[in-house]
Amino acid sequence: VVLLLIKNATKGFGQYTTDQMIVFFLVYQLIDTIGQIFYRGVYTFSNLIKSGEFDLFLSKPLNPLFWALTGSPDINDVVFLVPNLIVSGIVFSQLDVVVTTSSLLLFAALLLNSFLIVTALHIVVLTIGVITTEVDGVIWMYRDLSRLGSFPASIYKEPLKFTLFFIIPIGMMMT
Repeated sequence: VVLLLIKNATKGFGQYTTDQMIVFFLVYQLIDTIGQIFYRGVYTFSNLIKSGEFDLFLSKPLNPLFWALTGSPDINDVVFLVPNLIVSGIVFSQLDVVVTTSSLLLFAALLLNSFLIVTALHIVVLTIGVITTEVDGVIWMYRDLSRLGSFPASIYKEPLKFTLFFIIPIGMMMT
């Protein structure tokens, strides 16, 4: 509803039309929600390191990295994803956006790339957790930076744009 209100109230956002910005935000929300569903185990990882419980997972046949990433999926986000996808489909159907087969294939490839970047960033957070036994600050910094990805990175000025594309590739992940 807020996105449709913004669409009716504004003509554009930088070089982007309101329809393009709505699509951009819907894709951001999809990537962010799916990342939260699968990688919620990162949030509790430091407690496992501090208590020594993570050592038990090192001797099990399941890959410890896989377990640390996906060990505790967020069921609340799974429940939220279904109505979110339905509402996103309804909103998307109201937009003036041309969808072709080639654009869908490119979108699927870029979506896969986004999930690989999300996975890599969460692995970096886990690595920091092993070294420092503290991931809370790092994961919240990632969350704050990923919130910058709800808008195209091209609207930001240098050096933030460069940072979001090449140092912490949130801009590449979301754009």
